[in-house]
Amino acid sequence: MKAVDTKIKNTELVAERRNHILSAALKLFLKKGFSATTMRDLSRETGINLASLYDYVGSKQGILTLMYADMMRFWRDDMRSVVKDSASLKASSTHGTERDKRRSALREQLSIILSGTWNRYGDLIRVLYRESFLLEEDVLKEVMTSESLFVEEIAEAMKTAAGPADRDEDRIRIVANLFVYLLGLMSNRKWLLKKFDPELVLEVTVDMLLGALDRRLGSV
Repeated sequence: MKAVDTKIKNTELVAERRNHILSAALKLFLKKGFSATTMRDLSRETGINLASLYDYVGSKQGILTLMYADMMRFWRDDMRSVVKDSASLKASSTHGTERDKRRSALREQLSIILSGTWNRYGDLIRVLYRESFLLEEDVLKEVMTSESLFVEEIAEAMKTAAGPADRDEDRIRIVANLFVYLLGLMSNRKWLLKKFDPELVLEVTVDMLLGALDRRLGSV
């Protein structure tokens, strides 16, 4: 992901201030929209003077870039380690055949990524999907590349769960793409998570994905 440059040398301070700025910017973007929000609005919201704001994030475009980078880092780095630990634990503690264990681990993987994204990044995803057309072309290409790599990781996890005898490459890639699509779609349907038990929404979503991957997975 394209870096947002800063002349400030204290990396810890930069990270702290950027987190503060991004949190405030997200609230303003949700309330007013990206285009209607000004850097002066953000200065008032954060209590950081205008010149310093530009030092930390460069521009409103820089803020969107940093938001995307944070979400991609969560998907591809933080969640990767959480999923690996959780799936390994689940697979080692599940009774049944190796095939059953692989499928149980996949269910755990999908559930962790979905719930983590909805809970941590729901508001951010709504803003990013709504404002992504405002990203610079090279940044948008990087975002699309990052998403494609994430889809490939999900597809590989699904291949592992399916096992050599049950693999349908085209079906797996379609379901992996649908999974990433649902990460954004469900975040934009926040009312659904309020109207129904979030755990039930999660269970139904994962059941649907596993059923599309292989009908036999529905009983895992």
